[in-house]
Amino acid sequence: MAAGRGAPAALPDDAELLAILRADPRLASVLEDPERYRLQVLLTEVAPASDGDGDDDGAHSAPCEATTTTTTTRTTTTRATLRRRAYRADAEYFYPASAVKIYGAVVALFQLQLMASQGVAVVELDTPLAFESRTAPVAASNDAPPPKSAAAPPLGCSAPTTMRREISALFHVSDNEAFNRCYDVAGRTLMWEWANSESLNPPFRGPRILHRLFSEAKGTDDGGSFPGVWARVGRDGDEDAWRRVLCRRHDVCGHLVGDAKRESVGKAHVAADGTVVDEPLDCSARNRASLASLQDTLIRLTRPEFDESNFKLTETHRRFVLAAAAGSPRDSPDPSARDDAATFPNNYNKFFVDGVTRAVGGDGSRVRITNKCGQAFGFSVDNAFVEWIGGGEDEDENRNKNPFYLAAAIETNANGVVNDDVYEYADVAEPFMDALAETVARWVWREREK
Repeated sequence: MAAGRGAPAALPDDAELLAILRADPRLASVLEDPERYRLQVLLTEVAPASDGDGDDDGAHSAPCEATTTTTTTRTTTTRATLRRRAYRADAEYFYPASAVKIYGAVVALFQLQLMASQGVAVVELDTPLAFESRTAPVAASNDAPPPKSAAAPPLGCSAPTTMRREISALFHVSDNEAFNRCYDVAGRTLMWEWANSESLNPPFRGPRILHRLFSEAKGTDDGGSFPGVWARVGRDGDEDAWRRVLCRRHDVCGHLVGDAKRESVGKAHVAADGTVVDEPLDCSARNRASLASLQDTLIRLTRPEFDESNFKLTETHRRFVLAAAAGSPRDSPDPSARDDAATFPNNYNKFFVDGVTRAVGGDGSRVRITNKCGQAFGFSVDNAFVEWIGGGEDEDENRNKNPFYLAAAIETNANGVVNDDVYEYADVAEPFMDALAETVARWVWREREK
């Protein structure tokens, strides 16, 4: 399929990766009809620069764009080599669902950095924050009645929270409201500038984040209206006083809307009022993110030497995001999530973790998976950085356990009706993701000649 304006170009397929996938019978039914499932896989291996064999098989200067006609692309620095392999990556649109939450976390923190550098306020991870109502008139005053006490937020605001709490919930249990608050802090313009800066993504290749997320994505969201945000950073000599650090604003930003024909899914869809509309769901005004842009965000977080942009997080923010993305619900600061293992098991929000664990003999403590997945409208997506973190003193076991990035997307919607909550997640999508992770991990770490 030809790529048009606003559509990412498909990366070339890698024959060796496809052969490995086809060798696993658990993946066969999906691989027999990849277009039906909108299957996409993107693997990027990391190796010390000295491991490179010196061959030029498509080296390029940034990991986000494969510009050669070879099936394997490499990016090299003095510290590491990245080798990218794709199968149908960016071949067509997929709805990224909660996988886009990683952008919200990163850009919200970058907004805090901008506020500090511009002298607006110094808002730390644990600074109390309060959000005004999103539905209040845009013309509302930037002032509010003083709070009853220094510890209480202004009248009409949310209960106090912190960026640490919101970003932890965003990753640990994929909380939608946590993402929405990050979106409220970041704003559309900064999201757009961060995602589509020339040094990060080629024009029109980056993600498009247009709206908030809700548990039942049946309604509409004025994604261009943003509430005021207050922080307890002090004012007028009172160190505990609340101050408005982000004004209420309408931020349309001039986002490009996609191609409705190319970015439609399903054969019919359930509308907000519950009626079935006998037309595909038009996603051209919904969020979009290619596997490449999702994976590149993880690369730049985990390997900051590849980030040549002016949008870098501080080391404190970068390490915090990575720790949250690698954590499980047991790491949550919220006891309702931390103590509820039945609702939020350790593998919650990590489609690849069980497969990778089997690949290393069943001991999950020896691997770390830093990821953000998503699941909605029949699509299942995961974007992960997989690391070997412990094999004892056995040199043979530790040898060649180089980290890798794995991203994949699959659509399982047999009846073709979007938003009816009838999808083959448990029967097809999740078993496929699980088997894919095991197959790739075994190939990269154990069964492949280095």
